[in-house]
Formats: sequence, C-alpha cells, structure tokens
Amino acid sequence: MNQRKERLEQVGEALLAKISEQKDAVNAIQERIRQRVLEAAQSSELDRFVDYVSPPPQML
Repeated sequence: MNQRKERLEQVGEALLAKISEQKDAVNAIQERIRQRVLEAAQSSELDRFVDYVSPPPQML
C-alpha cells in the first residue's frame, strides 16, 4: 500500500512538472505573438492587414 502511495506521488509530481513546462512554453509563445502584434502595430503592416480582413464599407 505504501509503495502505491509513493508511486502515485511520483506520478503526480511528474505530471505537475510536465504541466509547468507546457505552461511555460505557452506563455513564451503568447509573448512572441504579443511582441509581433506590437511590432506590426508600430508599422503599416497592421493597417494593411485590417484593410485586407475588413469587409468593404458598402457591405457594412
């Protein structure tokens, strides 16, 4: 019974570590996206993108 409890604790700790790694990776990706959006906002790229994805005025 003790071995089972220890094994469950080990598995739980391993899962927490894996989740933490995944969370860190997601946070890093989100930060890169945020930086790229900020860079685009400071250039004319964002205006061109908005013009591209926006419907023409007569369709609004």
